[in-house]
Amino acid sequence: MKVLDGSGVPSGVLATDEIIEAIYYAADNGARVISMSLGSPFQSAVEQDAVNYAHGQGVVLVAAVGNDGNENIY
Repeated sequence: MKVLDGSGVPSGVLATDEIIEAIYYAADNGARVISMSLGSPFQSAVEQDAVNYAHGQGVVLVAAVGNDGNENIY
């Protein structure tokens, strides 16, 4: 599944909603690995819930860190 276009721009209006929907969809439809390269200075409880759900379904989630050049790790 691809949520963002080739330049990293959301394919729809609300990228966070699309990302969350994609995580749930992948977890519910047999994904074994979800690879994400996302960057935001904000934390999202609903995104965390989606990640926790997928992890609980046995999905391995891989995510890049430091996309924004910030040295803080969340």
